[in-house]
Amino acid sequence: DSENHFHRPFLIWADHLSKNGFAVLRCDDRGIGLSGGTFKTATTADFAADARACLDFLKTRNEVDHSRMGILGHSEGGLVAAIVASDCNDVSFLVLLAPPVFSLKITSMQQSESINRRKCADERQAGLRAEFLEEAYRILETNPETDAGRDAFRKYYLTFLAALTEEDRRVLGFPTGEKGQAGIDKALQAWCSPWCFFMAKFDPAASYKGISCPVLAIFAGLDESVLSEPNAAQLATLLRSGQCNDFKIHVFPDFDHQMRRPIAHA
Repeated sequence: DSENHFHRPFLIWADHLSKNGFAVLRCDDRGIGLSGGTFKTATTADFAADARACLDFLKTRNEVDHSRMGILGHSEGGLVAAIVASDCNDVSFLVLLAPPVFSLKITSMQQSESINRRKCADERQAGLRAEFLEEAYRILETNPETDAGRDAFRKYYLTFLAALTEEDRRVLGFPTGEKGQAGIDKALQAWCSPWCFFMAKFDPAASYKGISCPVLAIFAGLDESVLSEPNAAQLATLLRSGQCNDFKIHVFPDFDHQMRRPIAHA
């Protein structure tokens, strides 16, 4: 359901589609419920393989019109949908909700402005964040996902962390002293995950340019994870320069990343 503050968007979208004549298939993530596999070692390519398996399953169902199967993907799921659609002929349409169109490095850089503003980072701290992201992604891009590659990243991360004050750590989102070694280990586990190594090297452009089916893409003006203006413009450029001649892109100016009007929480 992708529940967030009692909001369950996947349930709501699936229910709406079902009530309007669509057969909807949803599946749990790897390692959740009856789904096999291990989520923490999976990459976006693995998620795309899982989505393709869902299509293959639907092709075995007599109640499904196999010539009109589409994929709705939110956030990274939108990228997954694009990867699948660019690689097979079974996808008749796509609905992409806040899909990340740029590389992970550029997406992270785009997020920095809103993060810096929310954390009240000064110019020096904003510069530190940019410096860290630039070198962090360079290491992930140029090193394989091996012990040597993880060691190279770990060495840089710990050196950078040691030079930060406690206030810098708090503002920049690094583990503070009170979180101890456990906080550092958790951060390194995320940065050195198979997913992060894969995405640091992956350029989504080819997948979006390879889409040939109709596309409806929706972005949110208040989204701080996938910024609407640059991503909408880039998606239009990639679709237009690729194989897609039937697409519509819309931005809801007062929606957040969860495709809803943000609400205040006590």
